[in-house]
Amino acid sequence: MYLFLFASGTKFLPTMLAARGFSVWPAVTTTLTRGLILTTYQKRWLVDVFHKSLKQNAALGKASVRRRVTQNNHVFAVLYAMFKLECLKTKQHLSHFALRAHLFLKVTRIAVDELQASRSGNIS
Repeated sequence: MYLFLFASGTKFLPTMLAARGFSVWPAVTTTLTRGLILTTYQKRWLVDVFHKSLKQNAALGKASVRRRVTQNNHVFAVLYAMFKLECLKTKQHLSHFALRAHLFLKVTRIAVDELQASRSGNIS
């Protein structure tokens, strides 16, 4: 099986693919234009931002599970969380990181209010 790759900046990808039985040959072209490079980079940048958000906002790498079923369930939950984040992002016109910061502030305010209420004896 042959796979042709453009240089993507990741050094381990060809090694991983070669370990899985792929023959990796770098694709070489001399007809790259500035516009093509910028278009490709802009598309790749969106993927990088999405991947960063998957890892940091939806906790993709935080599950210490070993069974395949549990891993699949975790990945499904992460993808569902990302879907919900995308819906909120569209509705609120904020980035994933801004949504996370707003949520953190809101939770902190609620916790402080409940702490003050419990100290004054007005527990609801």
